[in-house]
Amino acid sequence: VWDGERLYLQRYWNYELAVAASLLERAGSVRAGPFAGATPDQVESVLDEHFGPSTQSDGQGSGHEGPNLQRRAASVALNSALSVIAGGPGTGKTTTVAKLLLAAVDLAEASGQPAPRISLAAPTGKAASRMTEAVIAALGDREPPCGPATTVHRLLGAVPGAGFRADAEDPIEADIVVLDETSMVDLSLMAHLLDAVRPDTTLVLVGDSNQLASVEAGTVLGDVVTAASEPTSPLSAVLTVLTRVHRFDSASAIAGLAEAIRLGDADGALEVIDDPPAGDTSAPDDRPALCILLVSCKSVHANAK
Repeated sequence: VWDGERLYLQRYWNYELAVAASLLERAGSVRAGPFAGATPDQVESVLDEHFGPSTQSDGQGSGHEGPNLQRRAASVALNSALSVIAGGPGTGKTTTVAKLLLAAVDLAEASGQPAPRISLAAPTGKAASRMTEAVIAALGDREPPCGPATTVHRLLGAVPGAGFRADAEDPIEADIVVLDETSMVDLSLMAHLLDAVRPDTTLVLVGDSNQLASVEAGTVLGDVVTAASEPTSPLSAVLTVLTRVHRFDSASAIAGLAEAIRLGDADGALEVIDDPPAGDTSAPDDRPALCILLVSCKSVHANAK
């Protein structure tokens, strides 16, 4: 298929159209699952309990407040069929998911509905194990409201040589499906997943669009984040990009180094190493090793453009 200046294989052209259509349809759909009958006051109540007020300190010590983005991401998931939660390492994606699951269970109970059936998935077995461990850790003393995470292939019921058991005719039996490390999911697998998730099921896509790209064709999460950055896009209403880093001070050397590497800014990264804030030892001091890393990152960044 020739589209403008792009040439597609027919199969991947169809996958791309199917994924785009499904995501746009979900972005415009009102939640119709186990807590569809919940009142706005009930939704706000569980959000207050698990996420606090809608505004919070910006974390910079400036005294200014900003939107509570974790709460916003959960609110989107409780009110629509799609929520996309993006953000870098340490921005609280897993914590947001864990609190969201508890909020969903509490909301169903408050509205007199059965507890939602929840499925957690990730692209690989290792990622699924990490997701399970991270969610359990984030829950603290609370009992997990669902079983351990599984791989996307297992969730879909992969049959060697015969595709997947789950599809639109035999969908996944879940009211909420959470997919972690979405950046690793290729176009084909995302198309099959969206086909197998019921229209009234809430789909939560979680990941960092700047890392762990899929091995096969497609950069679904990156494309969604890019498209949603346009205010007129229907996807902008369901995307939440978590920006506040909880693992280290946003003004620290390691934060500046991470941002420079993300942007492919070799000069900026070396400047952080050579002239860190006074008393800040958070950034590595192995300049030769860092130079090798920066050359690699800059090359990847240039190719991505």
